[in-house]
Amino acid sequence: TGLAGDSASGGESRANFPILFAELYDPEAEQGSRFSRLGTTRIARMYHSTACLTTNGTIIVAGCDRCYRFAVANGWDFDPSNTSKAEYRVEIFTPSYVFMVELRPTITFVQSGIMPYDALFTLSYSFPSPGLRLTRVVLVAPCSCTHSFNTHQRLLGLEVEVDSPDDGIIMVG
Repeated sequence: TGLAGDSASGGESRANFPILFAELYDPEAEQGSRFSRLGTTRIARMYHSTACLTTNGTIIVAGCDRCYRFAVANGWDFDPSNTSKAEYRVEIFTPSYVFMVELRPTITFVQSGIMPYDALFTLSYSFPSPGLRLTRVVLVAPCSCTHSFNTHQRLLGLEVEVDSPDDGIIMVG
C-alpha cells in the first residue's frame, strides 16, 4: 500500500497522488533492478488501507477512510459507502507467480502435530514437472496490517534436509 502521508495533527489528510500500481521486490536481483511493476488499480488506497498476502499467494487489498480528501491524476475511481466517505471495496490481486503452477510443488504429506522449534519437521512433496527440485523453504507470517503498515510482516528461511536424490527415484535392492 505504501506510506499514507497523513498529518499527525488534527486528523487532516495531506496525502496526494497515490500510487495506483503494485510492485514486486526481488532481493536477489541486481541492485537498482529489485523492484518491478505489476498490475494497476483504479482504486486509491491510502490511510487505513491494507494489503495482505494470503495462503494461496494472492493479495487482499482493501480500505481507505480519507480517499475523498486528496488530489489525484486522472484514472482513479472512488466509491464511498452510503454511510461514510470510507472506501469499502475489496480487491484480490493475483501476481503472475500464482499462475506458475508448473513450478509449484504440491505438499503430499505433513508430519502430524505442531512444528517444533529448532527441531526436524517432516513433509513430502512432488512437482508437476519432472526434473525440478526444491531449493529453499520459507514460512511467511500471517498478515496483521493497519494504517498502511504491516508491523508483523516477516519471512523465515528454513534449512532443508533432503533424504532422496534430486530426481526423487530411490533404488531398492
